Amino acid sequence: MEEKLNKKLFNTIKAQVTAFILVGILIIAIVWGALYISEYFAKKDMEKFAPIGHQLTLESDTIKENIDNCIQSLTDKGMQLMSDQGLYLEIPEDYNYDENYAYWLKNTINIMPSSFEKIDQDLAYYINSNLPTCANLDEFKENGWDISQFLPFTTIQINKEDMSIEVRYTIDVKKQDFERQFSNSIYNPKIRFRQIYGKSVDFINTQLLRPDFDFNNPLENYDASLYKFEYERLDNQTLLFSIIDSQSKILDGKPFTLKFAADFSINNISRMYDVSNSHKTRILLSPDRLAVLILQPGIVSSSDKITISQYKKDFVVREQTPHIVVNDKVTEYVDATFPTRYPIYQFNPPGTNFSTPAILTIFLNKDQQDIPTEYSLLYNGQDGWIPYPYTLDRDTGAIGTMVFGFSDWTVIACEDQNSESHSAIAEEERSTWAFLTPILAVAAIIVLALVTFGAGGIFGAGLFAGAQTAGATLTILGINTGIAASSLATVGLTINAALAYEAYGMGTEEWNLGDNRSITIKAKCNTNITVLLEEEDGECECSVFETPTQTPAYSPSGDIYTLEGGKMYTVAAVLTNFTWPNTEATCKCTAEGLITTNMAYKPPEPPPPPPPPQLVCCITYDGYCLDNYLDEECNGNKTQRTCLELTECSGEHPLSGEGNLNIQSLEGDPQGFGKEGDSFLISYYIQSASENTLVIAHIKKDETVIDSITLYDDGAHDDETANDKYYANTWRSRNTLGNQNSAELTWDVEVRYGNIRTEINKDVDSITLIDANSDCESMNTFSPENSLDIILAGNYYNNMDEFSPDLESSASKIIRTSAFSQYHSEHGINFFKIKELFSTSSLSQIKSQAISKCDYSDSPKKLIISLNNDATICKQEPNIVELNPLFAFKSGIPNVNSVLQDFCGQVNELNLMNPPEAEIITENIVTIPGDVEVEFKITDEEYPVNYELLWNYIPRKSGQVHDDSPKTHTILNLPNGDWIVQIKAIDQRGSVGYSEVLSITINDTMVMDLSSISPLEIPSGGLEPLDLNDAVYDPANDPITAWTYSPAFSECVSISESGGQFTITHIKDSSCSLTVTFEAIGTNNRRVSDSIEIRAG
Repeated sequence: MEEKLNKKLFNTIKAQVTAFILVGILIIAIVWGALYISEYFAKKDMEKFAPIGHQLTLESDTIKENIDNCIQSLTDKGMQLMSDQGLYLEIPEDYNYDENYAYWLKNTINIMPSSFEKIDQDLAYYINSNLPTCANLDEFKENGWDISQFLPFTTIQINKEDMSIEVRYTIDVKKQDFERQFSNSIYNPKIRFRQIYGKSVDFINTQLLRPDFDFNNPLENYDASLYKFEYERLDNQTLLFSIIDSQSKILDGKPFTLKFAADFSINNISRMYDVSNSHKTRILLSPDRLAVLILQPGIVSSSDKITISQYKKDFVVREQTPHIVVNDKVTEYVDATFPTRYPIYQFNPPGTNFSTPAILTIFLNKDQQDIPTEYSLLYNGQDGWIPYPYTLDRDTGAIGTMVFGFSDWTVIACEDQNSESHSAIAEEERSTWAFLTPILAVAAIIVLALVTFGAGGIFGAGLFAGAQTAGATLTILGINTGIAASSLATVGLTINAALAYEAYGMGTEEWNLGDNRSITIKAKCNTNITVLLEEEDGECECSVFETPTQTPAYSPSGDIYTLEGGKMYTVAAVLTNFTWPNTEATCKCTAEGLITTNMAYKPPEPPPPPPPPQLVCCITYDGYCLDNYLDEECNGNKTQRTCLELTECSGEHPLSGEGNLNIQSLEGDPQGFGKEGDSFLISYYIQSASENTLVIAHIKKDETVIDSITLYDDGAHDDETANDKYYANTWRSRNTLGNQNSAELTWDVEVRYGNIRTEINKDVDSITLIDANSDCESMNTFSPENSLDIILAGNYYNNMDEFSPDLESSASKIIRTSAFSQYHSEHGINFFKIKELFSTSSLSQIKSQAISKCDYSDSPKKLIISLNNDATICKQEPNIVELNPLFAFKSGIPNVNSVLQDFCGQVNELNLMNPPEAEIITENIVTIPGDVEVEFKITDEEYPVNYELLWNYIPRKSGQVHDDSPKTHTILNLPNGDWIVQIKAIDQRGSVGYSEVLSITINDTMVMDLSSISPLEIPSGGLEPLDLNDAVYDPANDPITAWTYSPAFSECVSISESGGQFTITHIKDSSCSLTVTFEAIGTNNRRVSDSIEIRAG
């Protein structure tokens, strides 16, 4: 009964279980069905809408691409337009040549754009104003797109090597239910704007503004270096220049080209120079650059500032010059007129004097106008315009002189000047008593003689009384010159300083010749003069002689005299006797030629006009030196010196202070990192440096300067070689951290270009300084801007010596992985090592201490790697991983973020790692004894890998590789024989891999084969020539050094040899035969032989 009851109960339970199972299956089926249906319809919806979303994404991409393309196109077009127009978007009216080109030089005044800011603004305006039209967003709106307002704002950055254009905007695009937002575009047109601008500055300063610039050969002797220069003549005063940069972007089918016009006509602008520093050479140039005044060191000027201007006149006049002088009185005056075709150079203030003579050179611009055969110099002195001593350099078309002071100077063409005549008259008289006294004296003597000596006494005495002479003199001033080269103007110039001083200070001075009367005249040019003599009631003589160095030599008649310009001459009219019985006589000497008298009346000067604009050396805010620049147009600093004098302006590089700063700990710490107490070598390379440049480094902590140090370029402060533009010095950190464990130090660099410009470059570089006792040290170039810190710690190591090799190899293994290498180049990685070793199984404890010890880094991402030699598997917790230092990354790591999330998943297990693979790249070799190169490579999952080079299975060389790049070993002096070479590779786990065997056969055995000519038949008494050189093969391709044969003598034949050429002659009366062995001797005494059977007769 009980058994039945149990069976029934069992059946009941079984039925209930079956029911539950069926209900469960039903529920699962319902849920699965609901999910399937839901997924089915969702999938259908996705299939329905996905193509539409994808299409709208592509359409919206076209909107952004259209904007980007327009920005690129407008930038290129804008730069092309502005480069053709001298960097102007719209050429200013006063700077416009024929509506096509912009003047950068007008009237020889430098007016090139001096501000990058204006150039930036023009290009930005061009892009902003044309971008909405170019982008044509209305077309997209017509296709159903709703696009928000498009308001672009462009900024231009002119960098060292190129330009960058950033257009800021935000637009929302919407179509149907699809929405998207776009913002900002950046374009780099690859145009070397700074370089070509700097080259144009150098071209204008050092070529176009040269005093001896040749208009007809404007590029002569100019170093174009990396650029191509072209020019076109627009008119007789204007040239169009094109500077072509083949290294910049191609625009409109040609390289980036900068064009500007240069006009070399005369201007009336003045230029002021500060000449107060008498310790240096001062170079003063006129506004047209054709007049050059050089004040050598030691010359002191009575005026600290000198102004030079220029103007033109058809002629200048010297009023009321003496025309006729009778004895010592002027009886007639005339005005002296000097036609002038060249500019008149005015030096102010008037009356300026120099302690010793200065050198003045004036160029006649011979390339733009004809140069006369003879030309000379005029000076507007205290008595008006007078000729001045000079020397000529006809090769360069220049005239030079020495000056003690000045007002105005000009050059005159001798062929334009008028001939003048000026007279000196001597009028003398004697009294009646003076007339009778000789007669009475003669009579008395005759009487006395007759009384005393008889009638012949008068003739025996031979007594004669001569008359006293009287006269007037005429003095001419000329030039005595030699030739020497002026340092700047290239004109030959040696002027007698005494003559220059006489010319400068003559004024109304006369030369007193005792009782003679005089008038002073000067030669306008080197010239011949004619002196005419007129006599009345007396006997006269005229003479022309240099004063005061020569003794007068008189001539009784007029004559022609050659005068050298600049020398002083006296024309003397001398009465030698009265004609009988006259008591009055007149002598007149008239000089005719290109002369003028010295004394004159000069009317009062009119009041000076208001000062005109000045020309200066303009040093722009971008650091470029623009010479002969209009003062009021200069955007920058101005100096009243020529840019040529400033060594800071000697190159094409701007005075921006920009350079390369390097801060290196001398205690071996990584770049950008150091410890308190370390000494640091601070070096700064600056391309624009000159001998007057001063460089100072300012060290800042928390934006406060805590120390400053001067850097030197003298070769004595660890700056390599003196004057190589590397400035350096050593700085030591002392008490820098205070109570801090670490601090970031930033560096400003101050650059002073003499006293003309100072630039301070902010935050040029930085280092992280830590406490000297810190347990956390940087392993590579540290930067606080790097976004990932990797901190390596050692766990269960005995000491640091054991840990250090694993530390270095692990860091190298990580950074050499492509994913980490790419991340490091884009975002930066800091590597640190913990000098304290751990012995714990707690990764959290290691992580906590590592982060605490390396607390001076603020990188957002951190990974602590605990290296454990005993670890067999990789373990990972948040921000920390522990593994064996023999780890190796799997191939194809997607990115660093994947490694940080699952480091252990990206490394191979130790037992699954393959042995290294060695491969010999060199193919089997057959060669001669000598050196043999074997090329191979080793591939492994981790590096470094040790290897051995096996020679016939015996290790000969060993080494280590760090990657799979090919490596070459040279095996020296392999002898003859067959050899095999193999590479054995051993990785860090001890796994070994062998390469295939390389077979090397070394053989330099020579071979001789004479079978083709044996036996050799020789007729009776005949001979047979043999060339055995071709019968010998030498693998070394060396020449045969000697030949032998055996037997050496025979009754049958005679043998002679020269260089392998044999002659065998039958010498026996009857037929005979013999065998001769020939031996060839090669290099290194290698020998080979073979025999020939000879049948003769």
